[in-house]
Amino acid sequence: MRRHGPYQIDAGYRQFYIQDLDQPGDTSSDAFWTTEALEHRLAFVPYVIGIATDTNGEVPVTVEVREDEPSFKPGDWDHIAEVSLELTGNRLKLAGCPDGDVRFHTISASPGWHRVRVHSAGLTQCPPEVHYSGDHYLVQIWPAPAGPRTLLKQYEGSLVDTKRDVENGHRW
Repeated sequence: MRRHGPYQIDAGYRQFYIQDLDQPGDTSSDAFWTTEALEHRLAFVPYVIGIATDTNGEVPVTVEVREDEPSFKPGDWDHIAEVSLELTGNRLKLAGCPDGDVRFHTISASPGWHRVRVHSAGLTQCPPEVHYSGDHYLVQIWPAPAGPRTLLKQYEGSLVDTKRDVENGHRW
């Protein structure tokens, strides 16, 4: 296992990204932040995953690149979800929003399909509009066949109003 971080990632608009460094990902797509994505706090389109945060500013993110699937240990994590990501090259990009094309971290990983498990902690029912509300994230990635987005541990709250906005046609 290779552990990277924690990095301070700019989660502007309450999101950050894990993506293939060599491929563009269309985070403006209507298929990205859907109602299901908000329930899972995890959006995806080809080559990019979006992680929803409570903070609208910098958040600590640690990334673990693993050889195989880690054991599931929910512990003190508030929310855990996973999804598949295809890498065409041997690097992934950990990027903030909205300046992910300018400021980002690159992490070595093998090409092909991977599973990405995102652990979220420090979540709150009504996060304040401040730069940091106490949330932090662990992203684990390992080679695995493509599979559906899966919710392993559900956190109730904090995206209810956002979900309603998406259902009413507003962009996040």
